[in-house]
Amino acid sequence: MREYKRFEGETEEELIYRVCSDKEAIGTWNDVADILNNLLGYKYTESRYRKQWQGFQRLLSANQAKFVSDEKQLDEIRRERWEKEELLKQIQTEKLEYNRWLRELGRDKMIADKIANAVRENFVVEAPLPLPEAAPSADKVGVLMFGDEHYGTIFEIKGLMGEVINSYSPEIFEKRMWELYEQTLEIVRKENLQKLYVFSMGDFSDGILRVKQLFRLRYGLIEGSTRYAKFITVWLNELSKSVKIEFQTVSGNHTEPRYLGQPKGTFDNDNADIIVRTMVSVCLEDNPNFTYVENPTGMIYSEILGYTFVGIHGETKSMASELENLSGIYGKRIDYLIGGHLHHETSEVVGINREAIRVPSIMGIDNYALSLNKVAHAGALLIIIQKDYGIKCKYPIKFSE
Repeated sequence: MREYKRFEGETEEELIYRVCSDKEAIGTWNDVADILNNLLGYKYTESRYRKQWQGFQRLLSANQAKFVSDEKQLDEIRRERWEKEELLKQIQTEKLEYNRWLRELGRDKMIADKIANAVRENFVVEAPLPLPEAAPSADKVGVLMFGDEHYGTIFEIKGLMGEVINSYSPEIFEKRMWELYEQTLEIVRKENLQKLYVFSMGDFSDGILRVKQLFRLRYGLIEGSTRYAKFITVWLNELSKSVKIEFQTVSGNHTEPRYLGQPKGTFDNDNADIIVRTMVSVCLEDNPNFTYVENPTGMIYSEILGYTFVGIHGETKSMASELENLSGIYGKRIDYLIGGHLHHETSEVVGINREAIRVPSIMGIDNYALSLNKVAHAGALLIIIQKDYGIKCKYPIKFSE
């Protein structure tokens, strides 16, 4: 708070008027009273100064024309009053926004704390033994990217001859994830990787965006999120027994609740990924081979061997344009932008060692993808990053079924 003092030759009334004029910047009338009592040596309540200020204002309003003979001066006073009123409105708006932000932050923290306490009491994962520290000269790491698991959904898609093109269920999801685990370990050993960045690109649950989803969901959003969170925690813990992991995730559109049929974005702060983020971070907090990273933007952000990676769910028409847009917004060169959402892998070179990449989905094609003529195999992507080289190679990962 600004420090106030009494000027030489300043009368008591002038001091009271000057301090009261700054009431909105100071805070409450009690704060004003504390300042004035300290300067004047009184013990008056805030009511005394508030009423005196109101009296000043009434007197000024009633006699303003008498005090000012020059119309130009009168206009200047009116302009100053208008500016003060505008400042008052701005301060009041900022206070409302600040209080709203505090409420949301407190609410999110309360939810996360309750989930964390429940996890600690009911779900324990045994931490693995520490792996050797990576050599300081290590110039190669892996980046594993997967997403769009849509856990909880059940369907079967058939082809022209009645053959099954793709089928999906929680059991198939788990089978594919353990297959992803095996293929990842093969690459880790082949490339002699000591560190693996794992990026989860969102939509881990199918959610309930449309009523027709009710006919193909085994679990609701909360139960499905909890079951998925348990599985991915165990999966990451198992993978960390062979390689050091740094894990990040983004929010998806399917895991955002749509209460009362509201449109996308209405309840974006209530994304169910808070369950996954909390369970993973709490259960693996003692794992010496695992690091959980959460960026304040809600996106993935990582500096890897001199290259900047940013991850988004991918609800954008052009990933290349989004790369440039985000670089401009944050004033930071982005080398690689990663996304999911469309369930198929694409890559677009934006410049030298700059690329926009979409990763395939764990779920693969479904009826909605068929309706858009957007089909691709279920899978994931693991890339090797080499210092002073960028992407050395890519390992597209496909599943046996």
